[in-house]
Amino acid sequence: CDQAKTKTGEEADRLFEEAGRKFAEALHLKPDLHEALNNWGNALSNQAKAGEEADRLFEEAGRKYAETLRLKPDFHEALINWGNALSHQARTKAGAEADRLVEEAGRKYAGALRLKPDDHDVLNNWGVALLEQAKTKAGEEADRLFEEAGRKFAEALRLKPDSHEA
Repeated sequence: CDQAKTKTGEEADRLFEEAGRKFAEALHLKPDLHEALNNWGNALSNQAKAGEEADRLFEEAGRKYAETLRLKPDFHEALINWGNALSHQARTKAGAEADRLVEEAGRKYAGALRLKPDDHDVLNNWGVALLEQAKTKAGEEADRLFEEAGRKFAEALRLKPDSHEA
């Protein structure tokens, strides 16, 4: 997967597909290996960012994250990764579809915070999702989203005052 991220086109797709086969093999050997499902979801999400079949890949990533959470409901990292995937998918859309995806990402981030309330990275990622959404809006709606993003960044800084990302 990491090698695939350094490539483009057919070569990247081939490596992502090979990574998927490796994750499938790992799950065949150990069906409850939630980390493999989570990492497979990440690989699919990364492939979607650069691929032509983005929506299908993002949806498949979501299924992997859902299966991860079925196996280990308290694995907050899967919720973070799922939120990130939805946020990235939203950037490929416009209007109501983009808004729906950002809202869904927010629900995933909120779920992650319920499991691990002190995770500043979740708040930072959520802030970025809202910031990117705000850039596509105008007027009061944009202002509301920028303010909401700012609140997420402020909370991240409250939890980790030296978080330069926030």
